[in-house]
Amino acid sequence: MLLRSRSSGWRISTLHAKPSWRFSVSRVILITGGVRSGKSRFALEVASRWKRKAFLATAEPLDEEMAERISRHRKERGREFFTVEEPLEVCRALLAIPDEFDCVLFECLATWLGNVLVREGVEALEGRSEELLRTVEGLRKNLI
Repeated sequence: MLLRSRSSGWRISTLHAKPSWRFSVSRVILITGGVRSGKSRFALEVASRWKRKAFLATAEPLDEEMAERISRHRKERGREFFTVEEPLEVCRALLAIPDEFDCVLFECLATWLGNVLVREGVEALEGRSEELLRTVEGLRKNLI
C-alpha cells in the first residue's frame, strides 16, 4: 500500500502493475509502522515487483534476539537478493551495489540511525543523514 497525495487529502492505493523500465528516474518508497508490524515483510512484497534486487542490511547480531531476527529475515528473503551487510557506511554500500540491480531494499533506516548514534554520537546524525539524502538523490536504482 502507498499513500498518495490528492488535492482533497490522502488516499491509499496498492501496487498492482509491474514497474516500467522506461523511465530513468528512480523511486524512493518509505515504509513506516510500529515495532514488529510487518514492515519488513511488506517491503519484501513491494520488492518482488522487480527482477534484479539487492538487500542492504544494517542490523548486527549484538544479542540473541537480534541474531534470531536477522536469521528469520534471511530466510524470508531467500536467495532472490544480492545482499550487502553494512551497519554504518550505507552510502558507500549503496553506491557499490552494481548497476545491474533495479531495486535496493534498505533494511532498516531506524537501525542505521541507531548505529550512527551509538558509534559516532548525536553530533554525527545530521551530517550522516545529509550524506544519505545526497546519495539517494543521485541513486539510479529504486530504493525501498
